[in-house]
Amino acid sequence: MNMKWDLAVCGCGTVGYWMVSELAKCDTCTLPERLFLFDSARIRKDNSITCPEYVGHAGQLKCRRLAELVNTWLSGRIDVVPFYTRVEQIQWNSVIRIGQVAHTIVLVGLDSWPSRMAVAEDLRHLVAKTSMDILAIQVGLDRGQASIAVYGCQFNDPCPACGLLCLPGGEPCVAWTVDNKLLRGNLHSEAKAAAGIVHSILTDLCRPDGKQSWLNTKINLVMSSLSGKGYLQFARPCSMATDCLGPHTAKTPIRWDMALGTITCGKESLWQ
Repeated sequence: MNMKWDLAVCGCGTVGYWMVSELAKCDTCTLPERLFLFDSARIRKDNSITCPEYVGHAGQLKCRRLAELVNTWLSGRIDVVPFYTRVEQIQWNSVIRIGQVAHTIVLVGLDSWPSRMAVAEDLRHLVAKTSMDILAIQVGLDRGQASIAVYGCQFNDPCPACGLLCLPGGEPCVAWTVDNKLLRGNLHSEAKAAAGIVHSILTDLCRPDGKQSWLNTKINLVMSSLSGKGYLQFARPCSMATDCLGPHTAKTPIRWDMALGTITCGKESLWQ
């Protein structure tokens, strides 16, 4: 028996674009009742390298363009709601339909690590107040590899910063070398491989007994050959680090990234 669920996508760049576009083609995963798309950026010319359907739409809001595409791909079968906003400004209590769906999945595909942490923090405070069933799936892409992590949204669950001494710096998907070549390629293969794992997770989560098999698990995909055909898959459980400064207590201040301040350590941001 499939369950009613909502999907919120934080970031409508490469990760959000491919996860949603592949979901629209998947016939094994139950579609969400509502799809929320959050992004505060407009399409740039470079975005069309990793997101083919963004070609010719430079200057348009990413969230609105992706909403248009979803409505086309799915012929309007689900409610799609775009939000032109930074994730730090999302009012989650007005987005998540408390008591109306079995659970909400939040897909995080953000370049900014402080923004990823802000999403994790906000969701944990909401779960603590409402006891809603919310899971976060964080996806990262790089040339020849991808990572997919499923996090619970309670304070005692591991968070994206567990085990990190400092937050990694932002890494845009489209980056150029000094001789004007793509540093990471177009990431199409990597994104499709990650989407396959995400869809397996979503299919499982839509079943009443499926949640525990993915909860607090991280999966790494590594391209198995230069031809780009096939990926090796490595899975491991995520554990909460006892000294993590992430959101692991109700006393965690909202907007901790602004409250604590940061210092720069090379390309990384280090907590003070």
